[in-house]
Amino acid sequence: TSRQIRWFPIPFALRSMPVTFRSLVLATRPWSWSMTIGNAVLASLGAWKLSHSFDFLNALLAIFVVLFGHSAVNLTNSYWDFISGTDKVKKDGGDKTIAGGILTPKIVRIEYQVCYLLSGLLSLVLVYRVQAWGIAAIFVAMGVLGYMYTAPPVSFKSIALGELIVFFLVGPLLTLTTYFFQTGEISPFVVLYAGIPVGFFSAGVLFCNNVRDRDADRSARIYTLAHALTAPYDRAFLLLCLVLPYLYQAWLACRFFISGATSALTIPALFLPFVVLFAFHWPIYRDFLQGKFGGLEERLAQSCVPYLLLLLPGILLSPSETLF
Repeated sequence: TSRQIRWFPIPFALRSMPVTFRSLVLATRPWSWSMTIGNAVLASLGAWKLSHSFDFLNALLAIFVVLFGHSAVNLTNSYWDFISGTDKVKKDGGDKTIAGGILTPKIVRIEYQVCYLLSGLLSLVLVYRVQAWGIAAIFVAMGVLGYMYTAPPVSFKSIALGELIVFFLVGPLLTLTTYFFQTGEISPFVVLYAGIPVGFFSAGVLFCNNVRDRDADRSARIYTLAHALTAPYDRAFLLLCLVLPYLYQAWLACRFFISGATSALTIPALFLPFVVLFAFHWPIYRDFLQGKFGGLEERLAQSCVPYLLLLLPGILLSPSETLF
């Protein structure tokens, strides 16, 4: 049952509107947070391992910057997909936030503005704490890229650049900024170890969504990568997004084993990634091959969690000098 909103900091314009807090949270697609928050946590742990530098408050602030920023991008996508006419209620899924009457376009617009504002304010606090004002330009660039993924005047999604933008936003750029706020330095290791694999997963999530919405996007004259990569190339692309992170992790395990570091741990680590790949990602890929797209992107985003958990022992137990 709907109830009236009476809390801060929801703007006055939202008060007395028949929406619930649960609806506002679900509209942000919290199932997708696992990739961005997990990446931020791994980058912070990498900073502790490599430089023995860890600031709990900075790590917490970074997580909330990521959370609000990611939510803002998701809400922006919901809003502009509805405005462009691509979001419709479908039996096989799709974003029903506005099209299904859960929230009005006005509420979604105000919500993404609030999320951008909170992410921006918290990022300024972070920048002030580390006294590195130049990094603020990266935050601004990430915000603009995230907004224009769907929104005019560019709409990267409409010109088949959505997967590339999301790969860098959720992967390397997020990893670099989080690591920087712990150490004041840029590390290529954390980008390779966490940023690039998570970037592949995020691109795969987006690609599944775009393949599902091919017809709706085409009718709205929006041409995504899913239109350029038709069968069998779409299957090959998603397979690469799923397999490459695990191949990379197995390569790291081989590297550690050859160097003599944590040899007792790396022997099972050579095989464990592929067990997880088969258990979690093969069912998703099989449904993709069969055209069962309902909830596919949610399952893929959540299946990123076991992969991130596999990375933790490698970060925490391997000697720092073997991580390069």
